[in-house]
Amino acid sequence: MIQMFLLSAMLLTPIKAVQIDEGCNVSTTISAMACEPFCEELEGYEIPVTTLPMPSKSDVEIMAKVIHGEAGICSDLQKSAVAWCVLNRVDWFEYPNTIAEVIKQPHQFKGYSPDKKPTEDDYRIAWDVIFRWMNDLEGRTLPREFLFFHADKKGKNVFTTNHKKGRTWDWSLPDPYEIR
Repeated sequence: MIQMFLLSAMLLTPIKAVQIDEGCNVSTTISAMACEPFCEELEGYEIPVTTLPMPSKSDVEIMAKVIHGEAGICSDLQKSAVAWCVLNRVDWFEYPNTIAEVIKQPHQFKGYSPDKKPTEDDYRIAWDVIFRWMNDLEGRTLPREFLFFHADKKGKNVFTTNHKKGRTWDWSLPDPYEIR
């Protein structure tokens, strides 16, 4: 059996299999364009699709609230850097190992409030960053060692390796949200 794995990063529910019929039609929400080059070879086969872990609703909710509070009027890149900063702490041995515990630590992420009303954009960035992190996908906008940030005199977040000192992030990673 020929196997092909498909991935759609914005799927809200995992797909277990794709059926290709004689007309090269795909019987799921995945675009037929992804299968087109293989239609003759795949006709009649069920194609396994990878089921990647999806972010939990609670993780996306709390991350969207911290993004809204810390970078609400900023670009997608700057919003994603706030989310990556949270996840860098989750991965760091000196911090709790859940998103909620990191965000709710005393005297951290002062822009976070459970009463915040995130925008659709905040939710989209939160979901995307957590999905990339969970599945070790490309698109990281902040290196792993940057665990802190503060606002500069212009109100822009400055990311550092130590609290208000250490190396400062230079924004040199590619922007996955930039329209090319």
